[in-house]
Amino acid sequence: MNKQRGVLSIEQNLGNYKSRYLSLQTYIMSKEIFKTLVDEAQETSSMYWFKDILNDKCVDMDIRGLNYRGHIYVINDLKSYYESNMEFLTEEKMKDINDPEWPVYTRTSDSAPAIYLNGGTATGSLISNGCEISGVVKNSIVGRSCKIGKDALIENCIIMPDVEIADGAHLKNVIVDKHSKIAKKKDLAGLEEQPLYIGRRENV
Repeated sequence: MNKQRGVLSIEQNLGNYKSRYLSLQTYIMSKEIFKTLVDEAQETSSMYWFKDILNDKCVDMDIRGLNYRGHIYVINDLKSYYESNMEFLTEEKMKDINDPEWPVYTRTSDSAPAIYLNGGTATGSLISNGCEISGVVKNSIVGRSCKIGKDALIENCIIMPDVEIADGAHLKNVIVDKHSKIAKKKDLAGLEEQPLYIGRRENV
């Protein structure tokens, strides 16, 4: 970038510089410009990425860079996905999604609030609406409309929406994909370094 934050080129970082701007590959533009660039990229080559056509246009277009100094979560495998999500359970990182000056817009759901039955509790966790918690949830993220059975123990887990976990189940360091059901194999544990993944619509 030049001194006016104009983007001169978008190049691969080969580690040749002591300090270098890194692209988050996040772009703000009108829909018309986006469509035009996509069409031009396809005409140029089927192997063109969006950043390739942007790089070609740096000479002709006024492209400006914005400095971002907040937290960045690089997700490129199961381990980094798990770690990035679990970081949101810390108070410092939670502020990222609760900044009134930078609101998060998302699709709303008209489901009821989470309900705690049979002595169910949750500590240090994010519990979505529509959940029925009858067990104990610790340091976990639970998606919408999940059912956690009586006497179940959920620790350090990511539970996707619409998951049903049976009474007495014990899950630790597990990612459960949406629409899955934990009913038979009730003791499931992964490692912090390599969490256990239960695939979509699996009945375990």
